[in-house]
Amino acid sequence: MRPSLAPAVVVGAALALAGCTGGSEPEEPGPTSSASEDGEGTDPSAEPSDGPTDEPADDEATAAGTDCVVGDWTTDPAAGADTIVGSLDLPEDPVIEVTGESYMTFAEDGTVTTTYSGVDTRMVLTLQGSTLEVRSAMDGALVGAWSATDEGTLAITDVDPSGVTMTTETTVDGEALEVPGMQEQQQAALAVGGEFRYTCDDAELRLVPQHEGADAIADFEQVLTRR
Repeated sequence: MRPSLAPAVVVGAALALAGCTGGSEPEEPGPTSSASEDGEGTDPSAEPSDGPTDEPADDEATAAGTDCVVGDWTTDPAAGADTIVGSLDLPEDPVIEVTGESYMTFAEDGTVTTTYSGVDTRMVLTLQGSTLEVRSAMDGALVGAWSATDEGTLAITDVDPSGVTMTTETTVDGEALEVPGMQEQQQAALAVGGEFRYTCDDAELRLVPQHEGADAIADFEQVLTRR
């Protein structure tokens, strides 16, 4: 019996997402109030304070500031694949092999580019007694926008996947399988932005997804190394 097509679609989309730094679009910030010099805009119900009450966020991120993020960073596609596929409800642990290079460039003008060079991800697992193999190859560049705060929040938005060439091959027991909707799933996965907590120093940039629905990968810390 051949397995349902649904797992293959999910796996294919997961492999597309595995090479990305992404999540869901960050939520729009709510309204805030700030005090002007003449006192307008302040909250009259607020109690006076003897001094600053803002607690510093992550010390490392605050100390480094957003300037630290600017530059070229090497990513780890294998770690991404393990985490994303590991978050799926699969009946057994798959075999995953990843080759190739991927890196991100955060530019001073607010653009971010993720470049894939021969990134090939192969996953094999057994479903309903059959061997399912999904292979995904990626080359090219994603381009988007980035912004960050000194408090340790980084957002990636407006991702354009048109510069990436991606092919996926799916086989069941060695026979090619056409999966309806696979291309759409892949493109949707590539185009996703996201919001992250970050820490940064001269050698490493660490990103942790921060968005609704990310419980499955909430403990995933992606470590990028400066090129």
